[in-house]
Amino acid sequence: FAASGADAAAADVRRLLDGDAGGPGSDAGSTPGAGPGRTDAVRDRPVQGWEALTASERKVARLIAEGHTNRSAAEVLVVSPHTVNTHLTAVFRKLTVRSRVQLTHVVLARSDVE
Repeated sequence: FAASGADAAAADVRRLLDGDAGGPGSDAGSTPGAGPGRTDAVRDRPVQGWEALTASERKVARLIAEGHTNRSAAEVLVVSPHTVNTHLTAVFRKLTVRSRVQLTHVVLARSDVE
């Protein structure tokens, strides 16, 4: 982390390795070592299912379900196609789907509920 300039992440790792999870830069009520701004709500997020998805992952899932490619979804979200691919990989894992067609079925089922 330090070599890439990610100083906050490097400091978090250093604190974890030193056994000092509550050192400078940690927030009250946050997950130890999770970095500034991480709250208990993040820790309480399920690991599977729609509720496990982050807001960004949900946006990507909806765009892909609408028929966007990774590149066109990236253009809509103003991010890199690699970022979309990363989110999509997490979406597939969290929703236990293996194709865009299966993802579309899940998103459409959610749309009916919401």
